[in-house]
Amino acid sequence: MPANVRIAVLWLYLVAAATLLNSLLLQLFSHFIDLLAGLWFTEASDALWVGMRSVEPPGVLPSFEIGAALVIDALIVLALLKLARKISNGSRVAAIISFCIYLADTAAFAYDLRVSVRSHVPVVFLARQALTILVHVAGVIILYRAWTTLRGKSRPLAPAES
Repeated sequence: MPANVRIAVLWLYLVAAATLLNSLLLQLFSHFIDLLAGLWFTEASDALWVGMRSVEPPGVLPSFEIGAALVIDALIVLALLKLARKISNGSRVAAIISFCIYLADTAAFAYDLRVSVRSHVPVVFLARQALTILVHVAGVIILYRAWTTLRGKSRPLAPAES
């Protein structure tokens, strides 16, 4: 497996782990830690489910909200792991899908940063968001390089029958 492809596979495993850990920490311990490489889509979903807890009557455990958020995040993590596996097997389609998903996720973080700047959020928070975007840009480059590496490879032709 070419180095660019191997790095992309490792990157997707890292993103899956960061996404799952972000979700677990937020849902189970109500503590948000942005691990920089995790997906914005799951962070937004988690925030929605945490917000839904506020409409529960006092004293009621938010089991449904926690469970639903973790199921959604687990499905996304499984999809990332499946894409990583397919890329490791040389799938160009999985590489472009991964690239497009992570590019869209990076754009969502960039939009979030723009909103934060306009909202006059403290500089420390803005710096953290900017660092997250830089990590995401690195991920986009890694996935793009894997895609171009796989795009350049020709598939072996089946031997002709005599």
